[in-house]
Amino acid sequence: MPTILDHTRVRRWAVGLWAVAFLVLMGGVGHAAGTAASCAATKQKAAGKDAASQLGCYAKATQGGVAVVPDCLQKAKDKFADAFAKAEAAGGCLLPGYPAILETMVETVVADVVSGTPPGTFLKCAAAKQKTAGKRAASRLGCYAKATKGGVTVESGCLSKAKNKFNDTFTKEEEKTGPGGCATFGAAASIGGRVDTFVANVMSATPIVVPPARCCANAVSGFCADLTVANESQCTGVYAGPLAGAGLVCDGTSGTCLETRAAATTGCCDTFTNAPGSGLCLEGPGVAAECSVVGGTFHAAEKCLPSGTCGLADAPGETGPWAVGHRQLASADTSRSQLQCLGGSNVGRLCTVVSQCPGGSCSLGARSLPLEVWYPVDPAAAFGPSTAYVLTGPFTLASNLAHEGAAVSTAGIRPLIVFSHGSGGIAIQSVHLMEQLASHGFVVVAPNHTGNTSFDHPPVPIEQALLDRVPDVSFVIDHMTTLAATTGDPFYGRIDGLNVGVAGHSVGGFTALAVKSGYQSIPPDARVQAIMPIAPSSSAITDAELLGVMVPTLFMTGTLDGLLTEEVRAAGLIQSAPFNYRADVIGAIHTHFANICDIADALLSRGITPGFWPGVGAGALVAPYYATCVPPAFPIEKATRLQNLYATAFFRRHLLGQTSYDPFLTTAYAVSNEPDIDFIVTP
Repeated sequence: MPTILDHTRVRRWAVGLWAVAFLVLMGGVGHAAGTAASCAATKQKAAGKDAASQLGCYAKATQGGVAVVPDCLQKAKDKFADAFAKAEAAGGCLLPGYPAILETMVETVVADVVSGTPPGTFLKCAAAKQKTAGKRAASRLGCYAKATKGGVTVESGCLSKAKNKFNDTFTKEEEKTGPGGCATFGAAASIGGRVDTFVANVMSATPIVVPPARCCANAVSGFCADLTVANESQCTGVYAGPLAGAGLVCDGTSGTCLETRAAATTGCCDTFTNAPGSGLCLEGPGVAAECSVVGGTFHAAEKCLPSGTCGLADAPGETGPWAVGHRQLASADTSRSQLQCLGGSNVGRLCTVVSQCPGGSCSLGARSLPLEVWYPVDPAAAFGPSTAYVLTGPFTLASNLAHEGAAVSTAGIRPLIVFSHGSGGIAIQSVHLMEQLASHGFVVVAPNHTGNTSFDHPPVPIEQALLDRVPDVSFVIDHMTTLAATTGDPFYGRIDGLNVGVAGHSVGGFTALAVKSGYQSIPPDARVQAIMPIAPSSSAITDAELLGVMVPTLFMTGTLDGLLTEEVRAAGLIQSAPFNYRADVIGAIHTHFANICDIADALLSRGITPGFWPGVGAGALVAPYYATCVPPAFPIEKATRLQNLYATAFFRRHLLGQTSYDPFLTTAYAVSNEPDIDFIVTP
């Protein structure tokens, strides 16, 4: 049967009512309502119990201050699978199959609740919230399952009872103070909303009613259509023909109305004109004829891709389906103060004396973090000036892809990726990677880590710089989430602050690891779901801290980089299996993962040769230039392509849940297609 996939947010699988109606409509004749109702009710109740059990596992772990027990989660999943299989075996299911879809819905809401209830030092509060969120899911789906099985409308009192118990628990926990109190407040509406969305999605995926449909066919065009209203006037155009009798369905293979569908051809349909929303495509048997129902374009032997278009595969090494926009934003963390330049040409930079602040003052103020932001842009809005990234003085890097200030894509909420630069670096040190990720649908933010950039003279001690890194990332997530919740902001409704990735190079690789391991007394950030440490300088993170990293992790380092030993150590300690990947570039060094060669080319294009670089403040660039950009060095173009390819495949797989990228994250793929990559999956 054809299926409609919502590729605006694959990981969350939000099946709308229109999509469900289309699924049912194209699926043929349904079974008796009572049997279908029993099957649907069983699945609804099982999904609720699955969510409650998994959140119970997390609540127990949270209260004990330990990692969740995998066997506990698996036991809940196994019980769900057993209940699902029994429902299918009993027969009569209107939409058989799809256990993985429901399980994905469960895993998504569980991740959302856990991410939204960070424990900090308040373990009992977070655990209680996690447990009551699971009960809300199970209770509300229990209400719906009872109504589904009885063929009646769900009781509002039943739903209200579950909601009230949930709210009471949140209120009770947040009224506590001191040990056992709460780290966060006012999250009941947010967490409750995500639970209710989960309930709605489960209900949409377990329908029991077949919409009234009749088939009409045109013998000349070879097209047929199933219509939701038995009205012969709808049989027009390429469908113009007699309205078939009740019980016959459109067979996409023959283009006629039959009792059942043929084994059918497959294909893909996209670029709808008669369907709501964007980023949608159809796939499955019979789609050739049915594509015209929604005014789409048919592609033989293709499938729906994560981009919402048809094709054989989205190539992760290529620029994605979106155009790219760029903006510079100012931000200030009021929870941390520092001596900095207020006003003048060095505004926001750290200072110790007023002479370091020409035209301004050296005063205590909120920690300033200038941000560089890249984001997806709808192709129709890709106009305006091209971005010129500011280096220093009159020097800039011209972009061939980004449009400065272009409108943010209307494609809906997008995952956030934070990029952390190296020590003494700048936020725009890896613009090719930033633009690549934005073209594949991510909002990417790179802060200048104030006090540890190339603009800071002198920089803060490295010990302080390391302590600043994780709080900087957490603040950036807070800041971008606030913008996404601010009406009128360009990013309003565009960022998912609970589904975040972090990447970083060198000391930025330390940042990516530390944001999940924690560092000294700084706790990890629960909102971060996947990390990519690039040539990480991570020796400051202890073995015990690294053992706390449990999210999917992609390491990438050059095999000639002395820091490769740090990657090997970290990969051997983190607990991210089976998603603990290493993609090492054979022959590359530390600086192959930054814009060294682009900056050098910008200077050379102005006639400034390496001998004169110290005079323009680029003396530190000379040695890396010869080691990275001049033969016989490993070609920088190859290093850039490989970094883009693996970063795209990794984040699309582990932030968007697009399993079509799994093949790229294997040793077999590298052996067959990327001879310059040593790909290792650490068990």
